[in-house]
Amino acid sequence: MLRKKLRELYNLRSAFVHGGYPIPHPLQNSVIDNSLAEHINKVFDLWCFGTFLLISTLQALILKGAISFEFDERLIVRTIE
Repeated sequence: MLRKKLRELYNLRSAFVHGGYPIPHPLQNSVIDNSLAEHINKVFDLWCFGTFLLISTLQALILKGAISFEFDERLIVRTIE
């Protein structure tokens, strides 16, 4: 499940960054057309998954003694030796 969700999150990121992200039509109405609601729900679910994964990772690092975090296209963690 984790691998599948990470792949979906990466595919969404790639589509957004490199093009191909399906932009809903402004006149598309979720009451008339369920595809807009489904699209929004899918993106929201992936956003929640990514947020929970990031928070869980930070919590695990704190439990292991991490004393500082830096984000620079990668995560650099310093722990108390």
